[in-house]
Amino acid sequence: MGAGAELYPAAHRHFPFLVPIFLAAPLAGGVKGLGGVFTAFLIPRMKRSSAPGSSCTTSTFGFLAMPQPLSRVNPNTGILIANAGMRPTPLQQRPALALLAIDSIASWTNVETFMLNLFVSMLGGPTDTAARIYLALETQSAKSAAISVAAMSLSDDKQRILRAVLAVAKSKQKARDKLAHWAWGVAPAIEDGILLVNPRALIHQEIDRENVFVYKEQDFLNIIAQNERLCGFCQLLKFILGDHIGNRDGMLYAQLSGEPEIRERLNRPA
Repeated sequence: MGAGAELYPAAHRHFPFLVPIFLAAPLAGGVKGLGGVFTAFLIPRMKRSSAPGSSCTTSTFGFLAMPQPLSRVNPNTGILIANAGMRPTPLQQRPALALLAIDSIASWTNVETFMLNLFVSMLGGPTDTAARIYLALETQSAKSAAISVAAMSLSDDKQRILRAVLAVAKSKQKARDKLAHWAWGVAPAIEDGILLVNPRALIHQEIDRENVFVYKEQDFLNIIAQNERLCGFCQLLKFILGDHIGNRDGMLYAQLSGEPEIRERLNRPA
C-alpha cells in the first residue's frame, strides 16, 4: 500500500487508483491548515470500465457516465415513486444507498468550498473589498460574471485553464443538482438500486422510463470520486494562478492541463 493509501485509507479502499503528487518545496508564508510544507496532493484516478452491478457505461477517457435509464436496465419492472406521506420512503428502503447519496451531495459542497477559496484568493484575499463584494453576491450568474472580470488580468494560458476548470465544474454540478432536486423511487425487482426521476416526468399519467434513472453503489462512488478530482483541480489551479513555487517551470500547469477532463476542454475550439 502506497503513501496515498496510508494518508487516505477509506478513499484508497474505494479508489485504489489514487495518484500522489508530491510538492516538497516550502510554501511562501505557509498555507492555512497545511503548515509550511505541502507534502502530498492526491487526485483520484477513475476505473477504465464499469464495476459489476453498476448501471453506468464507460464514457470518453474511461470515466463512468451517469447511471442508465430504467428503460435500459429493467423496462418492465414495477416502480414506486416518493410522495407526501409515503412510508417507508424510497431512501428509507435503501438506507445504504441513501447514505451514499448524502455523501455525494456533501462531496459537491467540498468542491464549492475549494472554488470559493480559489476565487477569494484571485480577488485579493478575504479582507479585500473586491472579495467582500464577491461574497455578498447571491446568484451564481453574478458570481460567474465577477470571476470573468477578474480573470481578464490573467495571462492567456491562465485564463484558458481557469475557463477549463470552470467548465468541468459546471458539468459536474448537474449530477449534484439531480440528487438534490429530483424525486426518489424504488423498483422492488432492483434490490441493489434506487431510482431518481426527473420531476417533469411526473406530470404525465404514464411515466416515461427514459426519465427514470437507476443508481447503484458504484454510481454514487463515481460521483464522489469525480468531485474529489475536481477539488484537486481547484487546488492545483490556485497554486498556478498564485505563481506558487511548486509551479516553477510550469510543472503544475502541465499536470493540470494533462488531466483528461481539462485537456478535453482545452482542445475545444474557442
